[in-house]
This record gives sequence, structure tokens and C-alpha cells, in this order.
Amino acid sequence: MADTKKPSIKVRDYRLYELERIAADALREGESCIKSRRVDIERLILEKFKLKIESFTDLRRRWDAYAFIDTTAKVIFMDAELMNEARLEKKYRFTLAEELAHFLIHRELFVNCHTAEDRMKIEDMLDERMEAYMESNAKALASAILMPKTCVEPLGESL
Repeated sequence: MADTKKPSIKVRDYRLYELERIAADALREGESCIKSRRVDIERLILEKFKLKIESFTDLRRRWDAYAFIDTTAKVIFMDAELMNEARLEKKYRFTLAEELAHFLIHRELFVNCHTAEDRMKIEDMLDERMEAYMESNAKALASAILMPKTCVEPLGESL
């Protein structure tokens, strides 16, 4: 009988304080990307990290993904509809931040991913727990980048 167990790829599970530190480091020397309490995520990605953002027609329909990053070429491929629909602006911003998070903490995992197909193959090799770590850490880091602790904490203290 064939072994149906997935190959084991390990993904680190970060503590919240670690993700907050990574977000603070990501925003350091990117102060021009923060206006009042809003982080200009596109500008941060383009100027500080020198990543490109490219439209990918039907990415969501074909691959069930809004975006993926080619960490070697330093390109974030984004579903064209998500990029171009004003009503999806919040989802677009968060998705950009999440791909930046993958670049910051999962770069080595995706080092050989140059296509959406490559990305899906890597994700297919993750067991359920490792995939949950990867996604929850990327989402938490994206949130910490979009809502920097230095901007949010004073709001809570003023209530």
C-alpha cells in the first residue's frame, strides 16, 4: 500500500510580540509611507522593499488565490479584478500587506515559486497545522503592518 502522507515542510509559528517587532522593523525608515494613522502599503512595498506589483488576469478564478509572491524576482502578482475594483480597496490593501508578510517571514519557503502553480505545489506539501501557522502568521503580520502599534496604542490609551 502506498504512503499517502504529505511530505513534511516545517513552518515557524511566531509569537505576537515577534510579529509586532518584524512589523516595526518593516516600517522603520519607511515613515514617509505613514500618513496620520494610515500606512500606504503600495508605497512601502514599492519604495522600501523594491517589490513590483503586477496584475494577473483571472488569478482568483484559475487558482483560487487573490495574490502570490515570486520572492526571487521580487514581484507580487495580484488578481486584476482585486487591483482594479474600487469597492475592493480594503481587501486589496490587506492582500498586499499579507504578501509582504509572506515575503518577510516565509521567503525561504517560497524561494523557488515563480508561478501560481509553483506556489500551490508548496502549499499542497504543507500539512493542515503548518498551513494554519503560515496563514495566521502572515495575516497577523499584515495587520501589524497596516495598524502599527505606535499608531494604535495611543488611541486605546485615550479612551
